[in-house]
Amino acid sequence: MHYGLLTMGIVLLFSCGMNPEEKVSLPFVDHQHVIIAHRGNHVEVPENTLAAFEEAIRCGADYVEVDVRATADGHLVTVHDETITKMTGFDRKVEEMTWDELRTIPVIPVRLDDPQSYFIPDFGSVLELCRDRIHIYLDFKKADVRQTFDMIKEAEMEDQIVIYVNSIDQYHEWRTIAPDIPLMTSLPWDMDRTDLGEWLDEHPISIVDNAREKEQIEWLKKRGIAVWLDVQGRDEGAEKWENALFLGVDGMQSDRPAALIQYLHEKGKR
Repeated sequence: MHYGLLTMGIVLLFSCGMNPEEKVSLPFVDHQHVIIAHRGNHVEVPENTLAAFEEAIRCGADYVEVDVRATADGHLVTVHDETITKMTGFDRKVEEMTWDELRTIPVIPVRLDDPQSYFIPDFGSVLELCRDRIHIYLDFKKADVRQTFDMIKEAEMEDQIVIYVNSIDQYHEWRTIAPDIPLMTSLPWDMDRTDLGEWLDEHPISIVDNAREKEQIEWLKKRGIAVWLDVQGRDEGAEKWENALFLGVDGMQSDRPAALIQYLHEKGKR
């Protein structure tokens, strides 16, 4: 779940004096609807592990959603929460651990009878796994923008990445350091629509994830902004997918990407 950079800080940005920028192109996807595997396909293997990302590739997802944070010694790793408690059972903060400490702690398997061992991967390993096989939707939690972008460039994956920004500062840094990388966030729909439109004109966003009404989605599409709706959660299933299709979204982020892809095939929409 995302909270977005704009809800608390959009008014501040009206006074920043940034020049309008052209919208950037999204990575090419040869499907009617973009399917994002939320933290990988983690139905039977742990989320945010190489195994989950490999499963996302195997099931045919277009993107894998990857969370990135930095360790105490500046190593980029794929962990959603501030701590590794959920993944490993150890109550430690990522930013207070070194990579050598973190890399040796086993990740809790989804199935207790699973004989495989899992560990938190570093971002470089994720890039290597995904290059030319699946796009990456990078949920940029807490890391260095320059370091992250340099790694993306070194892997030659600039055209396989979109970035979800979680703060005002992240927006500015990514726009400055990597102006051609598509950015994504949530929008404050209780804000005056004219003011919101003016901000988007000055500060382009390529994708929005929290438009849940037809009017909102149509308004965004007129501005050339894609909608990739979050449908993941315990209640995810055919009813939620059908509603998303009815709304006219461009993509869906899912905890059950294989089942969603099969559903779209059955509906003739994949």
